[in-house]
Amino acid sequence: MPLEIRIDRSACRGSQACVRRAPGTFSLDARQRSVAAPRPRESEAVIRDAAGACPFFAIEVRETQATAPAADRGAGPGSAS
Repeated sequence: MPLEIRIDRSACRGSQACVRRAPGTFSLDARQRSVAAPRPRESEAVIRDAAGACPFFAIEVRETQATAPAADRGAGPGSAS
């Protein structure tokens, strides 16, 4: 399942704990705050470990449901055509 990575940039203090554990997913910006790559390169387990290593609890990782494009969803029951 795809992952959604949220970083509370006001809580992040740039400790780099996430970057050290998952450098293909996390990096620091010019303000030394963590940012997540649009396409993470590590496994879900590694990403969750990196998020859990944040000493400021600034990273949240959630599973998201992939949604089908609108054309593939079709009309649901009770909808007008």
